[in-house]
Amino acid sequence: MDTFSSRLMRVLMELNWTNYRLAKECGFSKSSVSNWLKDKVKPDDSKLEVIARVTGVNKKWLKEGGEPIIWDRNEDFDISMEVSLEQELRYDIEQLYNSLEGTNYEKAEIISKQLGCSIEKVKSVLREQTDLLSVNTKIKTETRPRIPYTAAAGSLTNAMNGITADQCEHIPRINIFPEYDFTIIIKGDSMEPKYEGGDEVACKRIDSTSFIQWGKVHVLDTAQGILIKRAYEDGEKIRCVSYNPEYPDFSIDKSEIYSMSLVVGLVRL
Repeated sequence: MDTFSSRLMRVLMELNWTNYRLAKECGFSKSSVSNWLKDKVKPDDSKLEVIARVTGVNKKWLKEGGEPIIWDRNEDFDISMEVSLEQELRYDIEQLYNSLEGTNYEKAEIISKQLGCSIEKVKSVLREQTDLLSVNTKIKTETRPRIPYTAAAGSLTNAMNGITADQCEHIPRINIFPEYDFTIIIKGDSMEPKYEGGDEVACKRIDSTSFIQWGKVHVLDTAQGILIKRAYEDGEKIRCVSYNPEYPDFSIDKSEIYSMSLVVGLVRL
């Protein structure tokens, strides 16, 4: 039967996403997505717009159905997250564990039910983290610098030069992310719904424009300020693209870019 819930489930299956991942990507509550998949309620038009933009599926098809499934995404559309599903699960287990009260077994049971994974998996992840914590406290906790200014998502800012790693606040390295060099906090709404103002992103420095992953999100340290945008080659310039369609594309001369770093992880508080 061609219902909204069946169409949404089909999209998730095509992308190999869980309903929990859809909620995180779109900024919805887990209960809302769960109710849509159970056909209890349908999302309003504004939420359909967000789902379509984030997943790349055609909004009209999502709302009305039909065959075949219609996608609006192009070759630049990236359905991968900065961390794998396995890493995401581990992160969620750790976050829930730290927010709950009770014995370890009681916590594991609650986490297993909330995330829909086996209690053995939960115990395994928590056991690994306990071992890691034990090792780190005996040696020295590995840290990464948090850049003390915000990435201007949507507008150019005055550049802040001369800040070195030893002048920054250092925070414990987030082990679920790939190797990264620093974190920085996003400002503004031009990268919504993928990234929100206040999100902290982990970044890996790249050596030159020859190593840029075109179409991926980068932090650019430019003569005009700090930017976080999707980067595309544009001759002697780099074209900067927002996720929020209200913000137009613009290009910056490569000579005005001091450095670029690839975003490899996201922390949303």
